[in-house]
Amino acid sequence: MDAGANLFLRYKLKNLLLQFVKLAPFIYYRHKLVNRKKKINETLKKKAKKANAKKQNSNKPRYISKAERAALEAEQANGEQATTPPTEENNTKP
Repeated sequence: MDAGANLFLRYKLKNLLLQFVKLAPFIYYRHKLVNRKKKINETLKKKAKKANAKKQNSNKPRYISKAERAALEAEQANGEQATTPPTEENNTKP
């Protein structure tokens, strides 16, 4: 390789490096901008997914605690006793 070709290659390499250095900040900030947009979109998708999940109706029955079940049973037992009509056997006087 002669000196002229070597000098030409150095010049080309220097220009390529300068172009890259000029574009490097843009590439860096564009990358950060894309990541920011991606993160925003992900959070919005998560919120939408949670909202849709809350809208879905469940086929599972509502939980009733043991104390509530006992109270309901006692109330039903009292209601059955009170609503039974008096029969002739109950009306007979001694």
